[in-house]
Amino acid sequence: MTSRQSRTMSFVEAITNVGVGFLLAVLAQITLFPMLDLQVSVADNLLIGMIFTAISIVRSFALRRLFEAIRLGVEKADNSQRRLPRAAASNVSYAGAKRSAPGDRQGVDGASPSR
Repeated sequence: MTSRQSRTMSFVEAITNVGVGFLLAVLAQITLFPMLDLQVSVADNLLIGMIFTAISIVRSFALRRLFEAIRLGVEKADNSQRRLPRAAASNVSYAGAKRSAPGDRQGVDGASPSR
């Protein structure tokens, strides 16, 4: 079983990811827009960066939930395959001791009865 990230660290990661993404987007716009002869004010660059950041957050959340659902489905399938098949489980009691076959002369504790 894999260890899980704490909620606090997930929040720190998400905030860092959004902040870095926003800064990179604005810096890319300030650098690339003039190369494309697009004249945009700093305020408009910030607004565009915020819009794309919001889109990125929604996209990231949706993909994370999708992959979590896939992961849970795979874990569920793996767990169901790890169970003993019915035929193998039928010879094991709840205590884990092997059940005696019909005709065996064993006592309740699995020992041969005294004569």
